[in-house]
Amino acid sequence: MFARRTARRALVTLFALATAWPIATGGAAASRTATVPANLLGVWHKTMTKAEWDHAGVYRDVGVYTFVVKKNGTVTVYLPGDYRASCGNSCSEDFTTTFRPRARRLTLGSVPVCSFKGLYRWHLVGRTLVVKPLADSKCVVRETFFGGRWKR
Repeated sequence: MFARRTARRALVTLFALATAWPIATGGAAASRTATVPANLLGVWHKTMTKAEWDHAGVYRDVGVYTFVVKKNGTVTVYLPGDYRASCGNSCSEDFTTTFRPRARRLTLGSVPVCSFKGLYRWHLVGRTLVVKPLADSKCVVRETFFGGRWKR
């Protein structure tokens, strides 16, 4: 009886420590391992047309969108005309998400219209980033926006 109670306390303690550890470390282990390859970092541009937004079933601005990929996987998206290289952190951003690359696959984080992740394939052709959806058919907006060709 005593051994069973002691074992149960040990399991409860281990469980409590395991669940509290990521909070106590501030997710440091996750952020250290989430690095983006150098050739995916930086500023990317793509023109979105009315037809593409109509296909996605949303009304959004037409024009050249920009996103910036940082080494930790944070992706900041800017509306047409809102990004300038000289504005630093003062540009008005549309939304942020995450890129988690693994080999040639890319997991995209949630976006304002989809609270779940999507899986994509990516490759570079010169200064063009080609992104193709693999498993994101439930989020047509993200699929339409991020899918396709992005230029440096």
